Amino acid sequence: MKRLSAFAKVDIIEVADKKAPENMSGAEMLEVKRKEGEHILFRTSQDTYVMPLEINGKMLSSEQLAAKMDELATYGKSKIAFVIARGTFPQIVEK
Repeated sequence: MKRLSAFAKVDIIEVADKKAPENMSGAEMLEVKRKEGEHILFRTSQDTYVMPLEINGKMLSSEQLAAKMDELATYGKSKIAFVIARGTFPQIVEK
């Protein structure tokens, strides 16, 4: 973020994890993730491009990231939210 802030306005917003029991069923885990994903999206505006940073996600080089950001700017997406979370949120990946 330090390098990026030289070229763009950078805001860091932390969203607290939702409280969840230690031993959850698969369905309970999905519900917690759904609620967390909704909360994250609530904190971003409709005109924001959301880019999730996931452990199993696609790795981009600095050049690829710069090209992606340039492409987004070309199409009027000047706001980008990098989301770092403890899991994958389907509604974030779709946005």
